Amino acid sequence: MISLATSLVNDKVRKNVNACLDENRIGGGRFIKEFEDKVAKYMGVKHAIAVCNGSMADIVALATLKAQYPNKKEVIVPALTFIAQTNAVLINGLKPVFVDITEDFQMGEFKTNKNTLAVFPVHLLGKRCEIKSDVPIIEDACEAFGVWNKRDMATFSFFPSHTITTGEGGMIITNDDIHAEIARQLMNHGRKSDKILEKFHFDYLGFNGKMSNVLASIGCAVVEEADSVIKKRKENVELYNKLLKKDWYAESPHCYPYLYKTSQERDESLIRLSENGIEARKLFSCVPKTEYNFKGSYSIAEKIGKVGLFVPVHQDLSDDDIKKVVSLL
Repeated sequence: MISLATSLVNDKVRKNVNACLDENRIGGGRFIKEFEDKVAKYMGVKHAIAVCNGSMADIVALATLKAQYPNKKEVIVPALTFIAQTNAVLINGLKPVFVDITEDFQMGEFKTNKNTLAVFPVHLLGKRCEIKSDVPIIEDACEAFGVWNKRDMATFSFFPSHTITTGEGGMIITNDDIHAEIARQLMNHGRKSDKILEKFHFDYLGFNGKMSNVLASIGCAVVEEADSVIKKRKENVELYNKLLKKDWYAESPHCYPYLYKTSQERDESLIRLSENGIEARKLFSCVPKTEYNFKGSYSIAEKIGKVGLFVPVHQDLSDDDIKKVVSLL
């Protein structure tokens, strides 16, 4: 089986997980802050807030801005993305304003207004999305650990197919002290603080978004391997490019995209890959049209959603694995 995902289970991972068990700290515990500190150091940022998954990171980051700007209701998002990103907008009771993408996975032109809470780009498949705006920017970097344009906040996911994995898990990063304080409250039911007299006072309507000590213990071990993982994934991208005569590039590769001429060709390829033991997926979908049935025209997102797929690029693939994938594309 050539999987989309892989995980690192080395001696340090085992040691850390066993420490959680030996210390009887599988819920909260010391590894959570240690993991936050390691991610903050790696990213060169003041604050890292650990949460239970990347979806929750998106939800809490948006809720953090919503708490500060309650009268602003619109969030500008790309039309081609994973559904969790846009669901985070709806879960917060906000309105997604969809923007078509460009052929190289950048956000197309958009306009903000007095109701715009945030612009919410995504570093899709690990490819950096560069934008500028006069309103807050939350970068969804769930598929792109290590990528950050140093805007207001960014979110990461530690799902098995992502750059580093703890099984599940997520993180919010920011240099803004107020954002960090509110995000910590919101991911813990809106709790005022962890001070003994304030534990059961709640300033906000929050979420149960806490990361467990066990997941954080894994994170403490694997974050140290992030640079080597990204390096190997980039090398795998280069081999795909060489074999396919393409020039795809991503700063922190998640998977390798491939476009067909028709939906039928794409779907036949997905079936062929699956029958030969290779995991692949449709290249997401044009969310407003395919999933939400919204009005509007998003021609590039619609096209890619209909004819695109992606295949594995993770660090444990061999050259022969990649050659097999290419032979079946």
